[in-house]
Amino acid sequence: MVRYADDFVILLKGGLEKEMLERLKSWLEKAGLTLNLSKTKITDTRARGKIEFLGFELSERKSVRTGNRYIHCQPSKKSRQKFRDKMRKELNHWTKWRNTEQTVKRVNRITRGWGNYFHYGNSSSVFSSTNSWLYQRVRIWLRKKHHGQSVGKSMYVRFPREMLATELGVYALPQQAKWKQQEG
Repeated sequence: MVRYADDFVILLKGGLEKEMLERLKSWLEKAGLTLNLSKTKITDTRARGKIEFLGFELSERKSVRTGNRYIHCQPSKKSRQKFRDKMRKELNHWTKWRNTEQTVKRVNRITRGWGNYFHYGNSSSVFSSTNSWLYQRVRIWLRKKHHGQSVGKSMYVRFPREMLATELGVYALPQQAKWKQQEG
């Protein structure tokens, strides 16, 4: 069961849907609640592929390591696009007049918030590609802000990732689960 406030998703093996629905209705009635049947959907993830729930994409996959089936949970494409749109608002040619330190703080606040919400599940590969996109976006913004200086140098030479991270303090989304970070 995946839940947040009064929204939830129940994941189970095929063939048990009707029984689970009846058990759920009974359980909710005992708690004085009712199930909104117009909002209730029964979906086969094997046939349909994936579902979206509160910004997450849930899909059934097969583990490469064990061969077992599991529910893969990552930020949905729509959620990733919303994040990019927010970054484009912060890092565009209309904002190049802003102080770099203040802009980085604004970018970091958005990135940390997004990362904290989506760090559950299997977000490592999405976080990795999002980090690459974000660092490139910051490079482009810096190039436009400092136009004409060091002409001819590659953005990667002029603004290497290490400099963006250490000198400017651009936050990078974690690419390892929090519980794995604590072990290491």
